[in-house]
Amino acid sequence: MKESNNKATFFAVASLVHRSPELFQRIVDEGHELASHSYSHKMLNKQSREEFEKDFEKSMDIFSSITDHKISGFRAPSWSVNEENKTYVIDILNKHGFLYDSSIFPFKTFLYGDNNAPNYPYVINSDNSTPLFEVPPSILKFNRIRIPFSGGFYFRVLPYVFIKNSIKMTNKMGYPAVIYLHAYDMDPGQPKNIKGFTNRMIQYTNLKSCKVKLQKLLHDFKFGRMDEYVRGLMKEV
Repeated sequence: MKESNNKATFFAVASLVHRSPELFQRIVDEGHELASHSYSHKMLNKQSREEFEKDFEKSMDIFSSITDHKISGFRAPSWSVNEENKTYVIDILNKHGFLYDSSIFPFKTFLYGDNNAPNYPYVINSDNSTPLFEVPPSILKFNRIRIPFSGGFYFRVLPYVFIKNSIKMTNKMGYPAVIYLHAYDMDPGQPKNIKGFTNRMIQYTNLKSCKVKLQKLLHDFKFGRMDEYVRGLMKEV
C-alpha cells in the first residue's frame, strides 16, 4: 500500500488486535482506516442479539484501549447479516455512532449472501436521523445474473484482466469498486488443516498468485478509505 500510495480500510478482529496491538496501531499511523470485524469472528446468525451486542461492545473496548482512531465501520464475519438479524445490527451500530456497515453480500451462495440486495452503496436505516450506509462488496449485475469478482476466492480464481475490466465497469456506473482480501489469501505457507473438498478449494486455491494480482491492482487503480467515501455520501443525502 505504501509503495503505491494507496489507502485502505482494515476490518480487524478485536481478539487479534488485543494480541498484537502494535500492528494495528501501525495501520492507523500509516493513514489507513481501522474498522470492526467483531471480537470473536463468530457468525451473527449463530448468535442472539444479546450475544452479538456483548461481543460487539467487547471489541469496541479493545479498539479504544489501543487507539483514539474513531471506529466507524463494521463487517460481520462471513457476511452474516441477514433479514433475521439486520434490524438489531443496525440498531447497535447506530447506538455506537457508526457511519456504515459492509456485511451484506449481494450474491447468494450456500454460505451467505442475498440476491435481492442492492449491488451499490445505499442508506440502510431510513428511519434514523443520521444515515447508516450499507457498502457492499462489488459484483457485476446483468439483469438477473450476478457475478462476484471483488475479493477472496473470486479474486484468486478469476483472471486479472476480468477483475480489471469489472472494476472499470463498476466505475462507469458511478460507484467505487469495493475489493476485499484476507491476509490468508496471500499466504501459501499457511497450515493446510481445513477438511472437505469444497472448503479446501475455497481456502487454498491460487494463493501464490494473489499477491501479484493485488500489486497490479494497486498500480492500475487508486484506492481509499471506506469511511472517507461514506462521509462524502453523507453530504449528498
